[in-house]
Amino acid sequence: MEEKNLIVSAEIADWHVLHDYLRNFMEKLDIPNKIINHIIIASEEIFVNIATYAYPNSCGYINVNIIYIPDNGILKIKFIDQGIPFNPTLVSAPNIKEKIENRKIGGLGIFIVNKLMDNVEYVYMSGKNNLTITKKTK
Repeated sequence: MEEKNLIVSAEIADWHVLHDYLRNFMEKLDIPNKIINHIIIASEEIFVNIATYAYPNSCGYINVNIIYIPDNGILKIKFIDQGIPFNPTLVSAPNIKEKIENRKIGGLGIFIVNKLMDNVEYVYMSGKNNLTITKKTK
C-alpha cells in the first residue's frame, strides 16, 4: 500500500499544486492515462467546489489523502476540509435530457464525479467534511 498526504490552500489558483502532485503520483504507479484523466477531472471538480464554496469569508485548506492498494488496483483520494458542511452525495442528479436553458444551475459537476468514479462517499465528523472518491485502476 502506498499512502501520500498533501495540504493545499483552498484557492482555485492553487489547483495546479494538487493536479501536478496527483498526476506524478499516478504516473509513477503506471496507472493508465485514461484512468488518470478521469481521476484528475473528478479531483478538479471537487477541489474547485471546496475552493469556491467551503470558505466563503476566509481562506482555508484542503487536506488530500491518497491511498493506493496495489493488490486490487484501488486508488482512494480523500478530500478533508473544515469549511461549511456539504454532502454532495445528497445532491440529486440533473436531468441531462432537459434543454439547457430549462435546467437549474448546479449539480452537473457532482454528476460527472459520480459517473467517472467507482465510488463516492461523504462523512462529516469532528467539524470536517470528508469526501472520498475511489477508482479501480486495473
